[in-house]
Amino acid sequence: MNEVRSILSEWKKIPREHTSIIKAGLVSLVGFLVLSILAILTGNFLLKISTSKATEVLNAQLSADTSYLLERGNSIAENPLIIKYTKDNNSYDLLAVLLHEKLDSNIGLMGVANKTGTIITRTKSANKRGDNVLLFSTIGRQLLTGGLATSTVTKSATDPTQVILNTGRYIYDGPDVVGSLYAGDLLDNSYAKEISQKLPKGTLVLFYTKEFGIYSTNIADGNLLKKIHTFFYPESEWIQHGVSNGTVNFNYRDKYFVKNVAFTDYDGPDTGVILLIPNYASSTVAQYIVIALTIFIYLFFSIYFQHHKKHSRELVRHYLFVLAGLAGLVFIIFVIYLLMFTNYVRHKREPFVLYNSTLRLQPESGLFNLEYEEDISVVVNTGAENVNAFNVSLKFDPTKIKVEEAAFEDSVCSHTVEKTINNKKGTIDISCITENLGFNGENGHIVDLKIKPLATGQFSIEFTDDSKVLADDGLGTNVLRQTTSGSYQVESALESLNLTSDTNWLNTKPIIFSPTHPNSSRAYSKNQATFVWSNQNQKSYAFSFDNNPDAVPRTTNITLAKSATFDIPTSGIYYLHLAPIYMGKLGPVAQYKIIADLEPPTDLKISASSYDVESGDIVHLVFSANDFFSGLEKTYYLNVDESLFYPVSHETYIPLIDPGTHTVRVRAYDKAGNYTEREIQITVHGSNFRQLISDFTNTNN
Repeated sequence: MNEVRSILSEWKKIPREHTSIIKAGLVSLVGFLVLSILAILTGNFLLKISTSKATEVLNAQLSADTSYLLERGNSIAENPLIIKYTKDNNSYDLLAVLLHEKLDSNIGLMGVANKTGTIITRTKSANKRGDNVLLFSTIGRQLLTGGLATSTVTKSATDPTQVILNTGRYIYDGPDVVGSLYAGDLLDNSYAKEISQKLPKGTLVLFYTKEFGIYSTNIADGNLLKKIHTFFYPESEWIQHGVSNGTVNFNYRDKYFVKNVAFTDYDGPDTGVILLIPNYASSTVAQYIVIALTIFIYLFFSIYFQHHKKHSRELVRHYLFVLAGLAGLVFIIFVIYLLMFTNYVRHKREPFVLYNSTLRLQPESGLFNLEYEEDISVVVNTGAENVNAFNVSLKFDPTKIKVEEAAFEDSVCSHTVEKTINNKKGTIDISCITENLGFNGENGHIVDLKIKPLATGQFSIEFTDDSKVLADDGLGTNVLRQTTSGSYQVESALESLNLTSDTNWLNTKPIIFSPTHPNSSRAYSKNQATFVWSNQNQKSYAFSFDNNPDAVPRTTNITLAKSATFDIPTSGIYYLHLAPIYMGKLGPVAQYKIIADLEPPTDLKISASSYDVESGDIVHLVFSANDFFSGLEKTYYLNVDESLFYPVSHETYIPLIDPGTHTVRVRAYDKAGNYTEREIQITVHGSNFRQLISDFTNTNN
């Protein structure tokens, strides 16, 4: 009681102009807390409404577009000319009719396959024919299994970086199936921009594939798009695991809530769309409004508590105290920003440059036809560096294919230095350069190879160690991190169309394809393998799945199905053996090889130049790991204090500014996508005041 009296006694001694400011400060503090809570509650409510509306609009738009494609595609498939030209394998007249129907119906993509699934014409790439869509594409496998008109959002069969809304149905001539028709639309930048206009204002749209990351977006700002790619890269949790929720901040002002919608097709979730919705709950604008209202409350009550004063001298003195309080507030804010956003480091050193370019074949797998030429492109993806020269060295089996041409139309190269195709040795050597600042980007076409299959069965095209991508750094540094070779199969449409008797069918080797392991020269981390094959008229097949490349399936192990799935117990090379069987007689055996790598890298080590540093010191980190099956990726992924993982080389430098104990995590990936993670702790000594500010800022963000 005596303590309370003492406090009241001291309070009475404070001048009235001081007590009025203290009262105003207390009222404004309460107002600040109330306004902050209201802002958060209101922001969360608005965000919930926006997220629900965005998801509803997206699903409604895709549903409406799907219904239209199904309806129009089914109608086009009944066109007598379509039926006639498909039945006759008349590609050119069929293309003319399809182009007319495409324009009349405003459909982006259309294609027709014959009854064996071989594409005989398509509108987007009229010169690309001969790939088997019933086995190779998701929509084709759905159609082959179910037999009814179907639809899905999936990656494109011809360009796996693209996201496509596709529909398919059979073409009938009376009761007989003569082919199949496909109608779809690319979910490209135009589509993303169109759909964003119906979403809550400010929403960003990112369509992606799991393997290649972001395909299309409504973002026009190049700098913002670059930041987006640093968050949502292919190996990120957002892309690989469809992580939703959470807030991202690209410029210390605009914050976005992440809504991830994964599209599940016949082969599982392989594509999706990320909606970045303005997060009103943590909006910087809302915070500024709260601060402004708090200052208003402070000024209002500081004046209100002094309204009875008549003498101007007293009022002036009171206002001086008010202004002094505001000056102190401004000074504190200035110090906070100075401490938090000044990039202070005591040592100046350039970070380790990351060389991250890749070369791949597109498509990297496929089921082609003996009677048609095929186009296979060499594609470059750069990391973050400008590149200006390429050396592409490939090898192939000259008894399986002939390379007829290497075309540079739409190439990132402006000048060809070398173009050598040796169909006797089975080699291709391409050298070319770019002009100006070189090329920096994704999916850059270097050269298009025109391939003529020479025999049915499997063939591969492989990069050799002579392949290079040279940086535009004045030194010609080779920045090539990885190459992805291709594996393909060839069938004969004429043989398939002429299978009219059990004897002909029995003498024909079946064609097999694996949607889970499409490239036989590449390792995958999946513990199950699915295979499909064209099984006309429900014929019987003997099969086996093992590690023996020379095995012959037993005649007691028989299936009438069109597909099979097998568990993969351990890492290794496996083979599916499949042979037609009729009345106990076994036909020719077909094989399909897959490579499984189920084990992550081992012996991951992190070496740091110091584990106990001062605020502002730069720490040198070096990483190493091993992988004995598919091989180790050259790129590691680094994470500091639960931030985003970002790609680095086998060594890097990081500045550590905020005092305290920091957790540094690193991931090492193998070429099948498995990863191992390890962490270390680094202690930073420095100002505790800075740490308090850092903790407060991180909590409020």
